[in-house]
Amino acid sequence: MKKIIFSLLALSFACFANAQTAYYLGLQQRNPTDTGWSTRMVAPPLAPNNGILIYNRTTNLPEFVTVGSGLTIISGSLRTDGLSPAAFSGSYLDLTNTPTIPAAQVNADWNAISGVEAIQNKPTLFDGAYSSLSGTPTLFDGAWSSLTGKPTDLSAFANGPGYVTSSALSGLVSSASLSTTLGSYATSSALASGLAGKEAAGSAAVAQSYAVQRANHTGTQSVTTITSNAYVETTAKNKAIQIFKSATVASGIAVFHLTTDGSSGGTALCSEVFTDSVQVTVNDAAASFQYGWAFSNGNKTLTVTVNKFTTANILSGILGQSAANGSVAKLSISCASV
Repeated sequence: MKKIIFSLLALSFACFANAQTAYYLGLQQRNPTDTGWSTRMVAPPLAPNNGILIYNRTTNLPEFVTVGSGLTIISGSLRTDGLSPAAFSGSYLDLTNTPTIPAAQVNADWNAISGVEAIQNKPTLFDGAYSSLSGTPTLFDGAWSSLTGKPTDLSAFANGPGYVTSSALSGLVSSASLSTTLGSYATSSALASGLAGKEAAGSAAVAQSYAVQRANHTGTQSVTTITSNAYVETTAKNKAIQIFKSATVASGIAVFHLTTDGSSGGTALCSEVFTDSVQVTVNDAAASFQYGWAFSNGNKTLTVTVNKFTTANILSGILGQSAANGSVAKLSISCASV
């Protein structure tokens, strides 16, 4: 098919003299046989309508179509809003009929009673009180009269077969019968003679538990009269006790704590230490040892230095010594108890 060429540059906007051809457009169109040119006269849209020049493929002729309702031509642009391109600023704030946008979201507040943060249809919370509960059972008040289904009083029952109504032992329950039966066994003199010399109860028994009973001892001895004495030179020391302890020598020393639990912070066993009674030994027949000691910690701690003489030093005639590490030192000491 031959191309139909519109030469818009060659449009001839001729105005004809008569009223029928005023504002018509004259266009040059190649004829169907492609042998020449034909002039086509296109009528403009009727006033006041605007139109658009198109090519009708059905008729193969140019024609105007009317711009429909809601369409306008402004500054060479076909628009639907009736505004020129330069009229809109591009800002959302210049738009019309915009939707209402809610405020920014906020956290819900249980205690709020209004506003977007308020929680609707909140349940009433249980306060934890038993009295606030509904449908509670009736609690038992502990009274016998409140019980149901109680057994009938026993007085309403008759004695069954084999029921014992009396006994030959019934006479023993009277005070007279007891007096007759026990007779000489329950008199004051019988009790006094029978219990004489027996260990007393209570505080006297506690006192006796501390006493060393002699073969001819009778009766109860008060604990306050039992004393253990020791003499330091010519001075008598009361409440004397003897303590035996052992400790392994480490770094040349053995440490003894004279306390109830064997620790430096324990309760002291002694109110006064008899320093002249200190004896330290090491059970080793093949060696000789040298000792030195000192008290500290309020006389609760005794630190003993233990040195060992070696056989080689003794044979060479030179007295040498070294720490007796690993040896077990044994302590014997007397003191006045707390």
